[in-house]
Amino acid sequence: MNKEEPSTDEVENDSDETVEESTVSLSEYEKIKDDYLRLAADFDNYKKRAEKEKENIGSASVAYFVNAIFPLIDNFEMAMAQEEVAKEVDALNSMLISVLQSLTGRRSRRNWRKL
Repeated sequence: MNKEEPSTDEVENDSDETVEESTVSLSEYEKIKDDYLRLAADFDNYKKRAEKEKENIGSASVAYFVNAIFPLIDNFEMAMAQEEVAKEVDALNSMLISVLQSLTGRRSRRNWRKL
């Protein structure tokens, strides 16, 4: 025989030891299986909770931004509503008009309603 190949007696002894080592009672198996299923369910719940929190943070950020920009739009509209515009601020007035038009144009494209 070759030194690298184990004899049949050695193989049988190894397989008997493996069977004896891997023998687990049914109650231990059920406990391990139950622990595994609980762990898998906990991880699945964690993933769902993390995804939901990420969505909530995104929507809260958008709401914060929109609430911050509405007073700016209102100020632009009040500035544009003034009847008299001094000649010095005529250029500023035209810039305000263009900015206001771009802001209100985007607002109407996204179906925002005017407050």
